[in-house]
Amino acid sequence: MKQLNKLAPWVLTIGLALGSLFVMQGAWIHVKALTGQWLIENAWLKTERDGRNYKPWPWADFYPVAQLKIPSIGESLFVLNTPSGQALAFSPAMTVHVDEETGKQIFLIQAHNDTHFKNLPLLEKGASLHLQSLEYEQDFSVQHTKHVDSPVLQLNHALERDRLILSTCDEDDSESRRYLVLGG
Repeated sequence: MKQLNKLAPWVLTIGLALGSLFVMQGAWIHVKALTGQWLIENAWLKTERDGRNYKPWPWADFYPVAQLKIPSIGESLFVLNTPSGQALAFSPAMTVHVDEETGKQIFLIQAHNDTHFKNLPLLEKGASLHLQSLEYEQDFSVQHTKHVDSPVLQLNHALERDRLILSTCDEDDSESRRYLVLGG
């Protein structure tokens, strides 16, 4: 019995340590997302000041290229230049596609559905979306939302105006299904 009493504090300490480790591991993506946005914001402010690209930290392989504001859900996000897995852990990322026929652009912004785009399903038709980079500043409004099975972007007709597409994993966390918000 005395041996059990001597072991109890150790078992309790190990249990608490393991429990804390699991909680920290679960919170880590959210900590990275919040801290990353702050550092990325500082890099974006420097970029706005002198027009050069700044990495948010020295070993980053990405840099901010735009700011996306979604007033109806209170979001203001800094957007990175590449949708790599490392970049998406910290912030949304954008690729720009140009319609060769008209020269109009599609701004495709991607983010995780459990961090930066967790509130995307709250957007309603007509909601305002504001995108600003060094080269352009444009307002869009939500035209519609949809779930798609393929993440491949296809143009079925020539673009008449620039478009903004916000993309995230579907609620079921399927790798192939996407939830899209289409702005025009």
